[in-house]
Amino acid sequence: MNQSRTQLDWNRATTCGNPAPGVAEAMISGLNVPSTGRGGDGHDTEMQLDRVRSNAAELFGFGHPQRVIFTPGLTYAINQALHGCIKTGDTVLTSRLEHNAVVRPLETLRQQGVNILEADFDQTGMLRLDQFERLLKENPVDWVVLTMASNVLGTIQPLAAASQLAQQHGAKVICDLAQTAGLVPIEL
Repeated sequence: MNQSRTQLDWNRATTCGNPAPGVAEAMISGLNVPSTGRGGDGHDTEMQLDRVRSNAAELFGFGHPQRVIFTPGLTYAINQALHGCIKTGDTVLTSRLEHNAVVRPLETLRQQGVNILEADFDQTGMLRLDQFERLLKENPVDWVVLTMASNVLGTIQPLAAASQLAQQHGAKVICDLAQTAGLVPIEL
């Protein structure tokens, strides 16, 4: 199969066989640092973690680096956010474009008494913002859970507009940024 360079550049997950330049080296370096709670070198590790938190917060336009947490992977992080924030009786608005890492925990939450609403997408693979807004107006939505980009369709969703609508209607937002973090400007 003959892929263009651009397509290859977008398939650079940390665990893939062809990570972005510098990723493998950073992972190896991270595996070899002393634990934060052990000995004098632990302080250096803690300082390095603080720098990474600050850099991540800056990259995503997030003003609270102390709230940046590390998880073993994105699926873990999504599960932590969904199961840690959404409670029985809450209403969640999502889309029919979501990755299994979102769909499966939401289905578990549905079985535990969470009301799940789904906005559709149009023929170009874009979230139907008109339907999304109508669902927000017609339902007391507590949480909006959306992906920024589909790894199947390649569409980059209007996350900023959807988040603004959610906030206007009092809903909190959880975003799956797996396909876009570091590639598409994100302003949390």
